[in-house]
Order: sequence, then C-alpha cells, then structure tokens
Amino acid sequence: MFQSALTSSELKLKPKSANISGLQLADLLRHPVKQWVLKHFGHATEELAPFAQRLMGVIEPKFNRQLYEGKVEGYGMVLYPNAPK
Repeated sequence: MFQSALTSSELKLKPKSANISGLQLADLLRHPVKQWVLKHFGHATEELAPFAQRLMGVIEPKFNRQLYEGKVEGYGMVLYPNAPK
C-alpha cells in the first residue's frame, strides 16, 4: 500500500542551493513550529510573534494524533531527548 504512493524507492537528498519550493516551505515553517513546541514543553518563555501564532492556528490541527484520544504529544509532537521526570 505504501509503496504504491511513493514515486521511488530511493531517498532523494538535495542541497539547499537546489532552491526547491518544498524545502523553502519547510524552512519557513521550521522556526515557528520549533518555538511553539519548546513553549509547549516549558523550555521557552517568550510569546510567539503574531504571524507565528496565526500560522500555528493553521498547522497545529494538522499534527498527527493518537487515534482514540486525539493526543498529539508522543504522536505528532515529540521532544528528544526526553527530560527525566
């Protein structure tokens, strides 16, 4: 099933200089998502910028969730290494 959705069985790595739109989009989303996750886990105290807040309002519902409880933590959002409790 998964193989039919893939265009190739090879992992394709491209340098940033290739200027591929998907990589540009990932770079734009990376920092706001990282800051949001760090704040969620208590590792950042500063508030997100207004644009980042709006962006996370769109992105957060799309995170992978646990099937029965809808839990994001541990499924669509993981912080490594886990801090000892």
